Amino acid sequence: MIVARERTDYGLEEHRRTVPVEVRSSAEKRARLSLMVMVVIAFLLGAAFSYANTYAMNVSYQAESLKKDIAILEAENQSLKAAIDRLDSLPRVEILAVNQLGMIRPTPNDMLFVAIGDPGPAAVSGAVDPEPTKPAVASDPTPEERGLPEGETSDPGILQAFLDLVIR
Repeated sequence: MIVARERTDYGLEEHRRTVPVEVRSSAEKRARLSLMVMVVIAFLLGAAFSYANTYAMNVSYQAESLKKDIAILEAENQSLKAAIDRLDSLPRVEILAVNQLGMIRPTPNDMLFVAIGDPGPAAVSGAVDPEPTKPAVASDPTPEERGLPEGETSDPGILQAFLDLVIR
């Protein structure tokens, strides 16, 4: 009988492959590193450019939206001004006062016309008023009746017109 020796390596040499180790030069390492840096920088520049364009488009959209809103509000403002002018007209106010509020038109006896201050250029030039004014009281009091010293005259002012109205 033949006895075989015991093997301790179990065929590892057959399975062992040698990987060739590449020795890279420092110039090649620098070239690879600079290429990687350029790729990263290009990616970041592309991302920044894309973000800037997206932001500009968003701002442009908001500006157009605001322009449309302004146009709508200006049209609404114009229609509201027209409504105010229509509702604020004197003939309409008079009709509402007479018909809905039960007010009556004043008669000539209910009106009191008061001349205040300078009679104006129409009185100086001799022009005739289309609507002559009535005196406030049948007879104006004399300066003595008003309590003024003799020789002084006073221009009937708004206070005197009010007093005449109250006395009446």
